[in-house]
Amino acid sequence: MPDRLLDNPTDPAGLAATGTLRHVCPASLDADAVPGAGNADRADHADDAALGPAADLVAPVAGLDDDGHQRLHQSTAVCQVRDRVRLLFVNAQETAPLTAMGLTSYPRWIAEATGLAPEQIVTIDVADGAPLPATIEADAVVGGGSGHSSYEPLPWIAKTKEFFRAAGRAGLPELHICWSHQARSESVGGRSAGGPRGRRFGVDTVRLTPAGRRDPLFAGLPDEFDLFTSHVDVVERLPARADEGAVTELAYSRIYRNEALAIGPTVRTIQAHPEITATIVAALARSRRGALVREGWLGPDDADLDAFTATLYAREARIVATSRQLLGNWLRHYVRPGRLDWSATIGAGQPGVDDRVRVPAAVGGVL
Repeated sequence: MPDRLLDNPTDPAGLAATGTLRHVCPASLDADAVPGAGNADRADHADDAALGPAADLVAPVAGLDDDGHQRLHQSTAVCQVRDRVRLLFVNAQETAPLTAMGLTSYPRWIAEATGLAPEQIVTIDVADGAPLPATIEADAVVGGGSGHSSYEPLPWIAKTKEFFRAAGRAGLPELHICWSHQARSESVGGRSAGGPRGRRFGVDTVRLTPAGRRDPLFAGLPDEFDLFTSHVDVVERLPARADEGAVTELAYSRIYRNEALAIGPTVRTIQAHPEITATIVAALARSRRGALVREGWLGPDDADLDAFTATLYAREARIVATSRQLLGNWLRHYVRPGRLDWSATIGAGQPGVDDRVRVPAAVGGVL
């Protein structure tokens, strides 16, 4: 199995969509607050204006006050936004290595981290040779981690980047993680490469830039927080603008810049892994133990590995709470099913796209 499983990101490609505004079901989507100081007062700020009025999220409903008089109140329990979300997950990680490590499938990690049911996620296993679809009928696109580098000259990587670019041209909401963060950056003219200060593995501290503190993706989170991470490559260069809009750094770490990015109003990317758990990181540590010992992440004894994994589990509850809030923010502020009815089609003849493939109808027709 590859030593650098999930170390890197992946790139996107093409669509052209039309959207029609329509009312959104009242939402009760907020994740559990992360304990401690933070920016909870930033949960609804100016950036929300670009995403539509607050009424799209919570609708007034007639009710009675304590005196029996009819009044309007804000209902937050009519239905769950999560119940209506449909995602297209572009999986850049081969499935066999995960199975060999005794781990569940990557799409299941996405489902569990977002609180979605597995059937709400349609997966395209591009690293295993699955063709990219010509039509996307989903609320958003998610890209994940990979054992590959985003700059490897593999046909499926080039096709995936073009696919993401097309999604961006259509204005479809996107979230890109690790390998996909790097690939999406390259798709707009950025550059990814092996990090000059080496691998980051286990837990990393993410620090928000001023733009990050204003971005709804991090609403309710402190200015500095921990996430699980695993990567060798980093985004080292970015353009100021792309076809989708401005390219903006949202977060950085003690070691590397560009830990999170905004590409225009609809694309968000993050280097760390909000979708993984201590169990997954521990399995990765066992699989690449030799490299981690050589690089000084682990001592050579079994006790060293045990101590490292114990630290992961000790910090898991807080990290998972942070991750769930981040992903909940993305669903609430960027995806919001029903805000736009997407039916994005990639034109026939687009490089690397099989125009015979359609996303299953089960994910279409955004309610």
